Amino acid sequence: MEKLIKILIVDDDEVDRMAVKRSLKSAGVLVEITEAEDCADTLAKLSIDQNYSTAAKLSPPDKSQQLSEVETPEKALPLNQIFDCKFDCVFLDYRLPDGDGLTLVKNVREAGLKVPLIVLTGQGDEQIAVELMKAGASDYIAKGKMSPESLSRSLHNALRVYRAESQAFYASQKLKESEERYRLVLEGVNDGIWDWDLTKNEVYWNDRLLEIIGLVRDQFGSTMDALYSRLHPEDKDGIVRAIAAHLEQAIDYNVEFRLLHSSGAYRHCTSQGKAQRNSQGKALRMAGMISDITDRKLAEDALERERQQLKQIITCVPVAMAMFDTQMRYLANSHKWLTQFNFEWQSLTNLSHYELFPDTPNRWKMMYQEVLKGEVVSVSEDAWERADGSVMYLRWAAHPWYDPDGKVGGIVMVADKINELVEARETALKASQVKSQFLANMSHEIRTPMNGVLGMAQLLLRAPLEPKQRESAQTIYRSAEHLLSVINDILDFSKIEAGEMRLEKADFDLDSCLESVIEMVAPLAEEKNLELDFLIDSAVPKKLVGDSGRLKQILLNLTGNAIKFTDRGQVLVHVSVKRGDRLADGRQQENLLFSVRDTGIGISPEGQTKLFQSFSQVDASPTRAYGGTGLGLAICKQLVEMMGGAIGVRSLLDGGSTFWFAVPLEKQLQVEPQTAELALKKLLVVSASALRRAAVRSLAQSWGARCYEAETAAAALTWLQNANSSIPGHSELGEKCCDAVLVDLQMPDLDAEEFGQKVRSIQSVNLLIAMTALREQPKAEALCSVGFSGYLIEPVRPSGLLEALRAGVKRRGEFESLEAANTCKLPGVNSQYVAPNSPSSLRILLAEDHPINQQVIVEQLAALGYDADCAANGQEALDLLAEKGYDLVLMDCQMPVLDGYATAQKLREREKGDRHTFVIALTAHAMPGEREKCLAAGMDDYLSKPVDLDALAVALKKYESQNVEFKNKYGVKSINLAENPQLETNYPEVLEAAKPVAVPAPRAIALQAWEHADCDGLFDKSRLEQLGRVNIKLPERLLQAFVGNAQADVAAAKIAAEAKDWQTVEYQAHRLKGTSANVGVALMSDLAAQLEHQARGFQSQSAASGLSTIEVVENILASLSSHLARVQEFVETRMFG
Repeated sequence: MEKLIKILIVDDDEVDRMAVKRSLKSAGVLVEITEAEDCADTLAKLSIDQNYSTAAKLSPPDKSQQLSEVETPEKALPLNQIFDCKFDCVFLDYRLPDGDGLTLVKNVREAGLKVPLIVLTGQGDEQIAVELMKAGASDYIAKGKMSPESLSRSLHNALRVYRAESQAFYASQKLKESEERYRLVLEGVNDGIWDWDLTKNEVYWNDRLLEIIGLVRDQFGSTMDALYSRLHPEDKDGIVRAIAAHLEQAIDYNVEFRLLHSSGAYRHCTSQGKAQRNSQGKALRMAGMISDITDRKLAEDALERERQQLKQIITCVPVAMAMFDTQMRYLANSHKWLTQFNFEWQSLTNLSHYELFPDTPNRWKMMYQEVLKGEVVSVSEDAWERADGSVMYLRWAAHPWYDPDGKVGGIVMVADKINELVEARETALKASQVKSQFLANMSHEIRTPMNGVLGMAQLLLRAPLEPKQRESAQTIYRSAEHLLSVINDILDFSKIEAGEMRLEKADFDLDSCLESVIEMVAPLAEEKNLELDFLIDSAVPKKLVGDSGRLKQILLNLTGNAIKFTDRGQVLVHVSVKRGDRLADGRQQENLLFSVRDTGIGISPEGQTKLFQSFSQVDASPTRAYGGTGLGLAICKQLVEMMGGAIGVRSLLDGGSTFWFAVPLEKQLQVEPQTAELALKKLLVVSASALRRAAVRSLAQSWGARCYEAETAAAALTWLQNANSSIPGHSELGEKCCDAVLVDLQMPDLDAEEFGQKVRSIQSVNLLIAMTALREQPKAEALCSVGFSGYLIEPVRPSGLLEALRAGVKRRGEFESLEAANTCKLPGVNSQYVAPNSPSSLRILLAEDHPINQQVIVEQLAALGYDADCAANGQEALDLLAEKGYDLVLMDCQMPVLDGYATAQKLREREKGDRHTFVIALTAHAMPGEREKCLAAGMDDYLSKPVDLDALAVALKKYESQNVEFKNKYGVKSINLAENPQLETNYPEVLEAAKPVAVPAPRAIALQAWEHADCDGLFDKSRLEQLGRVNIKLPERLLQAFVGNAQADVAAAKIAAEAKDWQTVEYQAHRLKGTSANVGVALMSDLAAQLEHQARGFQSQSAASGLSTIEVVENILASLSSHLARVQEFVETRMFG
C-alpha cells in the first residue's frame, strides 16, 4: 500500500495552488495537502521562529531512539526535528507577498530543517534556479512547464534524496554514540589498552598504559618491542612465548609480569588478550589490556610476611597455644603445646585436632562451635578425663580469628595445665580444714569457762553490792559477754570453713523469730534515741520451715550493725515475699526478702568491696571508731548461701545503707489453729512516722482488720468526728466509726491527756492505746488512769500489739474470741481480709472454656462478694461485651474459637479509646515473658493459674471505687508503701496488697481426710484448703466433677497421640494442666505440663515418629491414667470422711 505523502503548498494565488493539487492527483500521488499564502504562514506551519534568528523550541516526539543535539551556526533544532518534519515536502512559489522564495529557502535551511523544498516560478531564469539550488532547494520547476509527470518526478526524486540523507545522518550519529561508549568503557576500566595490527606491525597504546609505565606517547614506540624492552629480564622470555602460543595455537593469553616504570622501579601487572583471525585462522590483529596490580601484590606480600611472623610468634610463645582453621585443623602451634600434650618433635600442621585427641569432651566441641560463630570462651578451671583414666586440669581460653574479608577463619586457643596448682590448692584446703577444726575445738573449750564467768557475774550483780563493786561486776559481765560474742563468731566461722556447719530444718513461726530479734536490739536503739521499726508485709507467710536460729543470727548481725553505725534517724527491718516453686513433696516454697535500712554513715564504693570478706573491715585502722572482728558479715554471707539465697548491700557515703538478703523458705503443710484473737474490724493509727504507721497497719491487716492513718492528732480528731457524724445506713463504716485508736506519744506538740479526752467524747470509739518508747513507760501507765485503754512499747511487734489490745478490751469488759463464724482463721492460712458488708457493684465477665475452671473462679468471686457471667470462648465473650457491657473481664488466654490474646486485641480495637474495659489475664503458663505478652495484647493485669484467692482479691480491688470515694469524702488516706523510699521493696504486687480491701475472712473447716490420707504428694493440700475457705463443700464438688472431665481429656489426648495429632494433644494437655492445678491435683498438673511440652516439641519437628517418641507419650499418658484412678478412688471412698 502506497504511503500517504504530506505536502505543504505555499502560494498566494489560489488558482496556482489548485493547479498543483490537480497535477499531483492526476499523477496518482496519494497526498495530504496543507496550504500557506506567505512566508510568515509557512514558517509558522514549519514551526520555525518568526524572527528567523533561532529555531523553534519543540517538544521532541516519542521516539524509540533519541539522538543527541547537533550544533549549527547560531541556530539549532533537536536532531530528531531536523529530519522528522511534519511535512514530507514543500512546494513554494518564488514570489510571495512578504518575501521571495530564495529568502524563504535560506531561512528554512538556516533553521536546520532538512525537509525537501521544490520552488515553483513563472520565470525561466536559470540564474535564479542556480541560486535556489545553492540555498538548499531540492528542485526548481517553471510554472509554464509544470505537468503532472514533472511534479511527480520532482517529488519522488526529492523524497529519495531526503531519505538517503536521513539514513546516512542517523547512521553517522549511531557510530559516534558507539565510539563514545567504547571510549567511556576504556576510560572506566582504569586499565592499559593495547591494539596490535599484525599486518603493519603497529601497536596502539592508550593513555592509561602510558601512565602505568610513566612515559608520554613520544617516549614509547609503537611496536611490541617497546613493551618487551621494559619487561623484567626474568619475565621477558615467558611473555614472548605466551604471545606466540596464542597467535599460533590459540592458547589463552593470561599472564603476570613486572614492567619497568620510568622511576626505575618495577610495577606488577597482569595482561589478557585475544587475536582476530581471518577465515583461514591466521591472526590479523591482537588486542588486550594491562592491569597494574602492584598495590595488591604488595598487600599480599605484607600479609604473607605477617602470617609467617605470627607463626613464628606462636611457635616461640612460652605458653601452650595453637591456631586452627574452621575444620579444627592445625595451622600453627607453640613448642609448649607440643611438650604439654606429648607431641614433642612432631609437626601438627594440617592434622585434625579431633583425630589427635579423640577423647575431646562433647561440651568442648560445642564451645568450639560457639567460638567459630564469633564468641569468646574462657574457662578458669576445667577437668579433662582422659581415655587412660587420668585427669588433666586445664585453664584455657579460645578466641576467633578473622580473615581479610572479616569472616571467622578459625580459632586461636591457649591452654595451661594446672594439675600442680589444683593439687596445691587441695593440700592447702585440707590444711585449712585441719586448722579450722582445731580452732573450733579450742573455741568450744574457751566458751565453756566463759559461760561460767558470765553466770557468776550475773549472780554477783543480783547480790547487794556497793557502788564501786557493782560497777566492777558490770564491767566483768560486759567484757565477758563481748568476749563470748567474738568466740561465737570464730566458732561459727571455723565450722563453716571446716564444712561442719549444718542447717536445721524445722517448723518455726516468723513472728516469734522477729520478736526475739526486736527484744535484743530494741534497747540498743533506744540507748541511741533511734527510731526502730519492723515492717512485715501482710502477704508474708508466718508458719515456715527452716533454721530459725541462723535466720535470727543473720538479722541480729545486720540490725545490730545498722544501729551501731547510725547516730541519728531510723532503722527499718522490712520483710516481703515473692511466691516460689512447688516442691516435689507438695510444700510451697516462698522467697522471703529481708532488708535492713538505716540512715547512718553509709559506705563508700571502695569500702563496699571489703564487705562480706573474712577478717575484713571498712575501717581497719587502730584508731577506728567502731570495733568488731570483721567476721559477722562473712558469716552472714556463708549462712545465706547455705540456705540457697543471696545477700548484698546498697549504700552511699553519708547517705545510709540497706543490707538485704533473700532466702527460699518452705511453708508448713499443716498448721495448728492459732489462739483466739480480738474481733476488731477498724483501727486508726496516729503517728508522725510513716514507718510506724506502716508496721501497725500491716499487722492489723493480717488479722483481718481495716486500718486507717493520720499524721497528726488534729487530723485524727477531724476524721473521727466526720466519720462519727455520717448518716446511719449510708456510712461505709457502719455503726462504729472505729474499734481502736493507737496514738504515738512521741509526736511533737502532742498533749496526750487532752487528745484522750477528745477521743473519749466520741462514743463509737472502743479502745484508745498509747504507743511509747521503753523510757516513757511510766508516762504511758499514767495515761491509763485518765482514759487510755492501754499502751504498747515500741517498736511495734505482733504479740505486743495483740497484748495491748487484749488488755484494753479487758479493762472495758469487752473481750471477744475470734472463734466466731466469720472471724475464725483457717489452719495454715494467714488471711488479711474481712467479709464484705454488701455485694460489689462491679460487673464481671469470666471468659473460660473449661467448666471446672469456671466453677472454681465463680465460687471464688462469690466469696469475695462479686457476681460474674461466663463465656466459653473469646467470640462469645466479645458478643456478651457488645450486648451488656462489663467493668472487668477475667480472660483465659487459651480458649477455642478465639483465644484470650486475640479477644483482648479485638476488644481494644472496638473500644478505640471511647471506653476502657479492664482485662485481667488468666494463664497456666509460667514461662518468662508471659506477663509481657498479655500486656502487649491489651490486657491490664495478669494472674497465673491456679488462681490464688488473695491474689484475685488484690487484683479486683484495684478497680473498685467505693473505698476511693469514701477516702475522698473524709480526707483520710491509706498508706502507700510505694510512695515512701524508706519502704522500698522488690515486689510491687506486695505493695498493692498493702492497701485496704474488703474480702471474706476464711471459714474454719475440718480437713482430717487430707491430714491422715497417704497421698504421696498427689494433692496440693494448701490449694484445697484455700478452696475450702471459699466454700467448705467446694473441694469435694470440684474433685467429683474433675474426675469425669479429666477422664474425657485423657482419652482425647490418647486418641490424638495415636493419630500423631500433636496440636490436639497439646490442647488437651493444657486443659488438663490448668484444671488439675485449679482443683489441687498437683501430680497430674505436673504430668500434663510434661505432655504439653512434648507435644509442642513434636509439632516443630519435620516428623514426630519413632519408638522413643511413642514411648515418652505413652508413659506420660499411662501415669496420668494411674493418678486419675487414685483421685477417683480417694473421692469415692475417703473424701470428707
